[in-house]
Amino acid sequence: MTSAGFGSPAAPSGRVDQPWGHADDHGTLTPTLVDNPIALGPAGRVHASLDDMARYARFHLRGERGPGRPPLLAPETLRLLHTRRDQEIYGFGWAFVEQPWTHGPAITHAGSNNAWFMSVWIAPARDAALVVATNAGGPVAEAGAREAVAALVTRFF
Repeated sequence: MTSAGFGSPAAPSGRVDQPWGHADDHGTLTPTLVDNPIALGPAGRVHASLDDMARYARFHLRGERGPGRPPLLAPETLRLLHTRRDQEIYGFGWAFVEQPWTHGPAITHAGSNNAWFMSVWIAPARDAALVVATNAGGPVAEAGAREAVAALVTRFF
């Protein structure tokens, strides 16, 4: 992942070299470089390109099987990160879910800093991973991301 970093992906100089996030200002989306406070860094200040996020999802999807080269994490470690504990629906950063299209247990994670929203779905039984993102946050962005996942599932599964 070569594009990953902290804070807004756009240049702090205000130069438009990457998509900007958008804040909801009473129903009007306003471009912004604002991000979560630095103290929330581990919980939502990381950015990466869609290509790199797809690589991240593929790493998790394929990782338990061993990627064929020296892995970043051992397959056993990834398996542990992807295993539901008791009846908990969330653990190790992943929500454990089953949907008709997943054909078995799947893991998902979504997050927002109120100017961006991203959702990742990994369905091992389908050998599939989905990544959707918006450059706006809030309930409308979340609903749009759910619609995008539904459209991808309808089209490809």
